[in-house]
Amino acid sequence: MKQQHAMQKPTGSRGWSLMPWSESPFDDLERLWSKPFAGWRHEGRFMPTLDVVEKKGKLMVNAELPGVAKEDVSVELDNGNLVIKGEKRHEEETEDEGFYRRECSYGSFYRSLPLSFEAKPESVKAKFKDGVLKVEIPMPKGAQKSTAKQVQIS
Repeated sequence: MKQQHAMQKPTGSRGWSLMPWSESPFDDLERLWSKPFAGWRHEGRFMPTLDVVEKKGKLMVNAELPGVAKEDVSVELDNGNLVIKGEKRHEEETEDEGFYRRECSYGSFYRSLPLSFEAKPESVKAKFKDGVLKVEIPMPKGAQKSTAKQVQIS
């Protein structure tokens, strides 16, 4: 008799597993294989990684967007958030003696970074070169710097 588990596989708000077990060994292999690429893919979608640094009174945000064209990227300030969104398009066509192959992949991405200060849109600078988006946001004088505080676990 096959034993059934009373526990169900818990999932987070986006459907990804919170626990390490899976229903098949193939799921385990997929999870292990995808770990090196965890910042790039999320539920089968392209998800750019962000580097955020506070430096000399500015918030510096770098987004790695390989294979994305400048025209397909948008940077916005929306309700206290820096929003980077766009579309990644890839088309590959190969024609040779005896065969023809065409592969296309498309997908949109959206990243939102909450800001701890009010940014002035006219002072924000964004540059895109070699697949890297660099956004520079001046922080106002007296802006609250992020302060981490340790919470004791009992």
